[in-house]
Amino acid sequence: MYYSTGLLVSLWESLLSSKKVSLTDLQRLSEKCISLSLAVAGARLYTNEINTAVSRASKSSRARPTLIIEPLRQEIEHWLFLKSWSGLLPWRSEIHNQFVLHTDVSSFAWCRVFEQSGIPVVASDYWPKDVLAFAITVKEAIALSNALESFKLSIKDSRVDVYVDSLALFHSWNGQSAKSHGLAEALKSIFKTTLECNCVLRSSRSLTMSDSSLSKRCWDI
Repeated sequence: MYYSTGLLVSLWESLLSSKKVSLTDLQRLSEKCISLSLAVAGARLYTNEINTAVSRASKSSRARPTLIIEPLRQEIEHWLFLKSWSGLLPWRSEIHNQFVLHTDVSSFAWCRVFEQSGIPVVASDYWPKDVLAFAITVKEAIALSNALESFKLSIKDSRVDVYVDSLALFHSWNGQSAKSHGLAEALKSIFKTTLECNCVLRSSRSLTMSDSSLSKRCWDI
């Protein structure tokens, strides 16, 4: 299905000029954003707040317009990048540089093991105070984001096999969806790093000794 970029931008700008939005407009907005997923990398990651608003409005017994709260407004504003988007992404080199990344978290710390040519690089850190209360799935996503950020230069134009100890994170990344605002923001952070590095993540949840839990030695480093 084809949509004029100009018409889409006009729709989003008209919504942003208001404080409330109808269920019909929310549904139109969601449909158009999803339709762009064939052309825009990570498009579904930027529909979580829109879809949440649609769900809440659909369940309401009163057909009242939905208030455009800040997370929803920020998500709509994101799509204004189409004003200047060329529609092109960098060509990924045919050279297949493959890396393996393992992450694990606890309630108070996170750890990662990055492998290149079979040589592991281990590091860990404590969670800052503003993250301590987050759900464990959100922490898993933030740990992966932190790990990728640490190795941005190494993983450029590469494929990274990622092993995580979270079924929820595995499904959320592969489906580009999240059930909470915190997880959605962490997934967006992961996506931004992959886009900046022009790399591909291949996530795995196979239960091997290496990805079910990092060793005590790793945590002690």
